[in-house]
Amino acid sequence: MRGILIDPTTRTITECELQQKDLFQQFYELIGCDIVERFSLPYHQNPEARSMDDMWLDEMGWLRHNAESFMYGGVAYAGKCVLLGANRDGTKSVSTKLKLDDVTQLVRWH
Repeated sequence: MRGILIDPTTRTITECELQQKDLFQQFYELIGCDIVERFSLPYHQNPEARSMDDMWLDEMGWLRHNAESFMYGGVAYAGKCVLLGANRDGTKSVSTKLKLDDVTQLVRWH
C-alpha cells in the first residue's frame, strides 16, 4: 500500500510502499523506533480526497535526545512518521489518497 514518509532529519517527504503483512515491523524499520503511535488526521487536512488518514510515528519521539521535529497542519511532531489511509471505521490501514504536494504544503520544519 502507498504511504508517505516524513523525515525531519533529512527534511524530506517521500512516497513509500508497505505491505499489510508485518506492517508494524515495517513501521519500526522506516521510523527507527520500537513502539509506534497512531494519530488520526482530521478530514479537513485532505478535503479533496475525503478520506481518513493516520499518522504513524515513534511513541517516544519527544523523549529522544535531540529529536528532530516538524509541524503538520499546525501540530508539532517529533521524529519520522508514515502517513497511511484508513478504512471507514478506522480498523485497517490502506493506501493514502493524500498527494505528495499537498503534504509538502502542510509540513513546516523546526
